[in-house]
Amino acid sequence: MRQALLLSVGFWMLWCFFIFWSFHTRIYPNWSAMSYAAGIMLAALAAEQGHVWGKTALVIRSKRIPLRKMGVIIGVVLFLVMHSLGELPFRTRSFNPAMRLMGWTDMSSKLQELTDNMPDPDKVFYFSDRYGVTANLSFYAPKQPQAFCADFGRRKAQYDLWETPEAKKGWDAIFVRHKPIDLQPLKKLFESVEVMEYQTTHTNGYGPKYYIAILKNYNGEWPKRDSGSY
Repeated sequence: MRQALLLSVGFWMLWCFFIFWSFHTRIYPNWSAMSYAAGIMLAALAAEQGHVWGKTALVIRSKRIPLRKMGVIIGVVLFLVMHSLGELPFRTRSFNPAMRLMGWTDMSSKLQELTDNMPDPDKVFYFSDRYGVTANLSFYAPKQPQAFCADFGRRKAQYDLWETPEAKKGWDAIFVRHKPIDLQPLKKLFESVEVMEYQTTHTNGYGPKYYIAILKNYNGEWPKRDSGSY
């Protein structure tokens, strides 16, 4: 009983809070991620004690299928579907959520090549104006450096609370995004801006196309807004 109570507090309080808050603003799936583990354990505990499954069954064409077995079947199917998304032939982000993860191994090699061609490869930093791309840069850019997320009008994120690259004045940089690049904000920060398109590849074909800006001589300024919503 005590275990169930602790799990209920860990799940329902957070879950209900984000449901309520969703009427105020857009909620992203990862915001409530801390409640998922408690919810899974709570559901398993309820199933074990018979509160969910009991002795009920689903009847399909006169065949009685126990809900416990049906749950296992659905779980296996979902597991296989989710782990095969990267191999599906669909190449649109709206249909295949795995698209945002495809091509980054290839992109890592391209970033290494571009970095090696810089005047001083040890003085190059990486950034984007999209926090999803910024997170990927932190993993896939050479030596896994801290990547930065410029605020050119986006919704505020945790990157606005963290360190910014002002101390890297005089460095070169590489800017990456998955949509065409607006040159004007970058020209305010760097002496020269050179843009290229790069079509990534994946194990079973093409990955997403990215736009890359090779930037020279950072002037030490960084875009900041005094107001904005998270």
